[in-house]
Amino acid sequence: MSCTVSFFGHRYIEGDIWEIDEKLREIIRILINRNCYVDFLVGADGDFDRIVSSAIKHEQKLYGEYNAYHTLVLPYVRKEILDRNTNVTSFYNDVEICEKSCNAHPKKAFEIRNRDMVDRSDLVIFYVNHEHGGAYEMMKYAVQHGRRIFNIGSLQVFKNFDIYNSLLDYIDDKKNEIDIEWSYLKEDY
Repeated sequence: MSCTVSFFGHRYIEGDIWEIDEKLREIIRILINRNCYVDFLVGADGDFDRIVSSAIKHEQKLYGEYNAYHTLVLPYVRKEILDRNTNVTSFYNDVEICEKSCNAHPKKAFEIRNRDMVDRSDLVIFYVNHEHGGAYEMMKYAVQHGRRIFNIGSLQVFKNFDIYNSLLDYIDDKKNEIDIEWSYLKEDY
């Protein structure tokens, strides 16, 4: 079984980054250990993205890179990416330029890239703790498009949310190829 997982969160983190890092490592560890192959899609646009990438690299070092791929998805070509020998490109297993967003206006390109990442994903992990901003809008988009989501932020969108058991349920559901309608979300979605 393989899966694609993308991550979205607020640009600036106000809180305990070590707690966020610990939750992310637990999620990543479970996904790596329970799947034949996992493709982790990330951006590089803020605090949360840096924490996610660090957690992925840490877990890859512990469990090997043979079944976990760390992909940076950019909305358009950036100067530091043109030189493939930079630290930016060597940190990831792959760097992609989103075809759908590369010719869009730079401000719109991020939204287009983010939607494309959600559309490609089986599972989307969020760090959302307030009801505004790009990460919150992507969470609404993911819900509207039937993606399985987990929010590790303080905005409580789940009832009785438990990361470990929820991920195990997700993996078991995927293995059994059962479609389950998720009704954990607030009614206002």
